[in-house]
Amino acid sequence: WYRICYNYLNAAKSVYRSLEEIYADASESSEIYRTVADIVAEEFQEYEICMRPGRKKKFFATGITASGTVHYLESLLSGIPGSGKEGLKRIYIISVPTGCSNRSFMEIITEGAIYRGLDVEAYYCAICPDDKIEHLIIPELGTAFITVNTYHDMEPWEIMQEGPELILIDVSDFMDGVKLAERDTLIHALHTEYDILLGRAVRCLEKARDLHTAVESFYVPNMNFDEIEKLRIQLTEELMQL
Repeated sequence: WYRICYNYLNAAKSVYRSLEEIYADASESSEIYRTVADIVAEEFQEYEICMRPGRKKKFFATGITASGTVHYLESLLSGIPGSGKEGLKRIYIISVPTGCSNRSFMEIITEGAIYRGLDVEAYYCAICPDDKIEHLIIPELGTAFITVNTYHDMEPWEIMQEGPELILIDVSDFMDGVKLAERDTLIHALHTEYDILLGRAVRCLEKARDLHTAVESFYVPNMNFDEIEKLRIQLTEELMQL
């Protein structure tokens, strides 16, 4: 079931890439780069290029699971004690159509921070985990960039009632509406196909989960946990003596 699931996800990714091509062709790149340049100038104005680059830590905040697509954006933005995110000052909410890539947008921000010695937390896309950053947090600046679409959506009032400044960026504003209208039928068909393939992948994960639970039901009642605990203590003592 896992293998079949991954085959469906690979097929969904191919459809996703097709949507990327359509949206990329309709995008006004110069306007996007101008917006990113303004953000870089605003966020990094107090920082010079540093000889010691910052570090990029890679995470996931969204996932494709047996329960469907899930995200933890709210907890991501609420801050975890000791993480340095309690004092978020500014949150950029970037709205994009599903399949539209804001890869260059996120990469420029990421590299701009790293070259200035700032550590970043990059949260990757579940369907394109090899190269697409969905969300970005720069703890030292108290700044976050959050991508929202059909599968991980958030309204401004769901984040916080007060506190950080919220800046909304709609990527659709940087697209040629005429080109999109000409390809509306194809875009709708690809979105439908993507939903179908993703749904089938989720159902395969449900099957895998159910079978895994069934196997666990054989093992759990027959495990001698007291002996396992004794072994844990023994191994701990041996390791402490090394």
